[in-house]
Order: sequence, then structure tokens, then C-alpha cells
Amino acid sequence: MTKKKNKPKDLSDTDYQLMLSSKRNIFHGKRLWRFYEAQFYLSLTFLAPLIGAILRILKVGLENNIILVFLIAPPFLIFVLLSYRRSELKFLELQNNKTREQNFYLTKKAIHDLNWRIENESQRHIEAFTGQGLGFTWGDEMITVIIATNTILINSQCNLDDYKTQGFFTFGKLTRIAKKLRNQIELESEHAGNMGIANSGAGHWNNQQR
Repeated sequence: MTKKKNKPKDLSDTDYQLMLSSKRNIFHGKRLWRFYEAQFYLSLTFLAPLIGAILRILKVGLENNIILVFLIAPPFLIFVLLSYRRSELKFLELQNNKTREQNFYLTKKAIHDLNWRIENESQRHIEAFTGQGLGFTWGDEMITVIIATNTILINSQCNLDDYKTQGFFTFGKLTRIAKKLRNQIELESEHAGNMGIANSGAGHWNNQQR
């Protein structure tokens, strides 16, 4: 039996403002757990040498520098691992001179032309999925777009609504996907300008879809 995916929730005013100010994506509940899940289990493997070093020190004292290494290295590696993961919450920023409504429809048109699917949308927020798993992660990729006047923020993650395990490392793939959408939005904006419709916003895009 196929497990039902969580339905995306509308973005709260608080999260919207925090994302705009911090330039970082925000997750809650199961999505937050799945975001850190792989790194959490990997971090557990670092605890064995740490516990072993602590027990050794308690038994015979600090005999040599090797025990000190096993005492210091695990917490440091866990910190580096979680810091790396947290850095993937950072949004890719696109600055322009468009209103929020114009940025919304430019983004929606770009996602449509990339053949990605939109699961949740409002004038200030779009959540889309690429529909394919590429490279070092499982499942399709989840795209979060925060939309404001003069600003579009883009973040790509492994599908956090999927019940598959997330990848330990993405090797820059998520950033490349975010840049792909940013480049497509820039193309849509340039095309709109060349057609003399840069300020027509929603009306022109809707007319194109009919």
C-alpha cells in the first residue's frame, strides 16, 4: 500500500517574515525531522569513540593524546556535519524591480516551463516539486519560493514529504536546481521585457495559458 504524502500547509505570516529577514528556509514537525534525519543517524556513529574515550578516562585517566583525540573529534565532526546541513537552508536570492504580483507570475510561468508541478501557492509563496530524483538523493526535489516586491528567494531540498531516506550529502545538486529555476525566471523576465509586457503581470500570463 502506498503511503499518503502530507498535504503542504499554507505559509504563516511569521514564517514568511522570518524567511525574508533571515534568507533561510524554515521547516516544522516531520519535515524538520526528515531534514536532519540522515545527519542525525550518521552522528550517532561518532558517539561510540566518544563514549569509549570517556570510559577510558574515568577508568585510568588521560594516558595519552590519542584518547584526547577521540574525546574532541566526535563533537567537532557532529558540529561540522550539522552546520553543513543547516547551510543548505539558505535561500538563493534574485533581486529585480518587479512588484510581488509580477514576481509571482514570472515564477509560476518559469516553473510551468520547466515541467515541474506546483503543490501549494499564494501571491507570496510557491511550493513545487521537480517530479524526478537525480543523483545523490531519493525522490523528487522540493522547491520553496518566497516572493516579495523586488525579491525572489529560492531553496531546493530533497522531498521532505516522501517516506524515503534523505541523502547524507547532496554535493551541490540542490544549489544547481535552485539556480536552474532562477535562470528560468530571468529568462521569463527578459522575454516579457522584449515583448513589451514587463509590467503586465498576471493578465498576460493568464492569457497565454488559455
